[in-house]
Amino acid sequence: MADPMTTMIEAAKNPANCLNELRSTTGRPVMFVMPMYFPREVLDAAGFIPAEIWGSEKPLSASGEFLQPTICSLVIGVFELGLSGELGELAGAVFPSTCDTVQNSEGLWASRFPDGFTGHVVLPKITSAKGAAEFIEAQIREYMQELKARTGDDVTDEALSEAIARGNRARAAARVLLDMGLDGRLSAKERNAVFVLYNLMPFDEFASLAEQAAEQIRSREPDTAAEPVLVSGMVLGPQSVVDLYDSLGARIVDDDLGIGRRSIDPDVDRSGDPVAALAARHLARRPCCTFHHSGKDRAADLIDQVKGSKAKGVVFSRLKFCDPEAFDYPYLSGALKGAGISSVLLEIELGTLSLEAVTTRLQAFLESL
Repeated sequence: MADPMTTMIEAAKNPANCLNELRSTTGRPVMFVMPMYFPREVLDAAGFIPAEIWGSEKPLSASGEFLQPTICSLVIGVFELGLSGELGELAGAVFPSTCDTVQNSEGLWASRFPDGFTGHVVLPKITSAKGAAEFIEAQIREYMQELKARTGDDVTDEALSEAIARGNRARAAARVLLDMGLDGRLSAKERNAVFVLYNLMPFDEFASLAEQAAEQIRSREPDTAAEPVLVSGMVLGPQSVVDLYDSLGARIVDDDLGIGRRSIDPDVDRSGDPVAALAARHLARRPCCTFHHSGKDRAADLIDQVKGSKAKGVVFSRLKFCDPEAFDYPYLSGALKGAGISSVLLEIELGTLSLEAVTTRLQAFLESL
């Protein structure tokens, strides 16, 4: 029997297979969640596996009939998984208002999967706006009502509070593992497995596996010889790029990734109304390219994160055709330069990718630190 961390790595390599195994072992229906920021606790409370899938490495094929190649490969990869049948039977899907591409793809998904319940939740782009919390609460409650009408699954306050507790446990387990990257005990491959499975698995199943993995690697000797870097973007990359960090001698001490810290932090306050608590969690998130966060400038937050983790530099892992990250990059890289922090831009795709160019840029950057 494989050890817990090896189990996590292998599961993360093929999210579709992992999801089908979970469906079989738990007996729970699967609700696909398009990234990012939908409160998965709602679906967990309703008895679904709330599977947030951050793309795949499948190139444009079946979805080429209605998706142009000049959109982000994350959305393309998800559609390819769905159309190929690899995700198995889905109870439905939910699309948050992440970006134009995600919002515009909801109708396409609904037309290709008419038997499932395709819903959406709109999240405010200006989190400091008057009434933002009340708006999010209303959106969540409206989705819950639609879910009950379409599937018959009711979400009570008690069930939602219990799901929040499970979510907080999963987030705590993820943080324990991620923090082991500070002294080199967690590799990039292992870090990516934490990201993928936290978003994919039911909270309790992930927490149990992650807690076992933490016990396994806690006794490892620290390895601080590799160059400490922070990675910023949406995803760490396809597996070939993830492996580069380890093979080229990079130590990821922290991240500002959509699939990573931005999704995992913060916890949900368990006191009071659970829907209001989920709304408050969203408003308390770290700055992100997908919404305006007036509470703290994203560049200032990133600089604080670099200093706190003692990273020597920042790797921008930017998905090609990801407009929100592309818009933020000039001002973020400029702010880092002004603060005396080195950075490099890696433009990546989850499908077809020129690994040679990425290798050259990352290797040269690490050698310059």
